[in-house]
Amino acid sequence: LSIQGQINSRAPEAKLTSKLTADRDALPSPKDMKSYLYGKVSFRTENYIASIQPSQDVLLKNEKFDTIMCLSTSKYIHLNFGDQGINALFLKVYHQLESGGHFILEPQQWKSYKKEKSRCPQFKEMCESVIQLKPGLFLRYLKEIGFHHVKTIQYTCPSNKEKIVYVLKKA
Repeated sequence: LSIQGQINSRAPEAKLTSKLTADRDALPSPKDMKSYLYGKVSFRTENYIASIQPSQDVLLKNEKFDTIMCLSTSKYIHLNFGDQGINALFLKVYHQLESGGHFILEPQQWKSYKKEKSRCPQFKEMCESVIQLKPGLFLRYLKEIGFHHVKTIQYTCPSNKEKIVYVLKKA
């Protein structure tokens, strides 16, 4: 699925579009999409960083994905695990994506990190002395490890907060 929710032109999906819709501008019905996507799309929650065990090598795992999304979570990974955690996140995502796969990242702005400082002493220490790779540097770092920047989406959510979403592709 593309960002707009339409099916991309890759062969099996393009056939699905022509089978499900007589009108070129119409999208498949939710029921047809659910039937098509059943067993092909899954969501799971886990502590993605804590699941990296010292005895495991993420490169040896055969678990690969077409798309990995990290929406409004990078700040908490950063505050709990520091730069080492955010580096581990980005490297694990890169290695678990199929070639040509997409990483969709919504990093929070640095000012939102500062608001978290009062929540616990660890967050205060992370913000004041540990974190060097601030969110404004994420895109540059992601390019350095091999991602291609496809698109930046900027929007304002209902609470008037400015948000940014990066769409990146594994080369």
